[in-house]
Amino acid sequence: MEVFVMIVSGLTQQITELQEAMDDFPNVRENFGPHFKHKYSIENDTWNFNYNVGGHQDHIHFSVR
Repeated sequence: MEVFVMIVSGLTQQITELQEAMDDFPNVRENFGPHFKHKYSIENDTWNFNYNVGGHQDHIHFSVR
């Protein structure tokens, strides 16, 4: 497992494009960041495109299933 850490100072076009591209990654589970917070539910096989989780304004949290 690799972890990439990035500190940002606000939402930029690069962050927006990165999060959108990461959503296309196979088996994505969580994609939380300054642009949006998307979470896949394995139990229901559904997406929550407005997941209620705090933080992630200065970094991207990305996990796969």
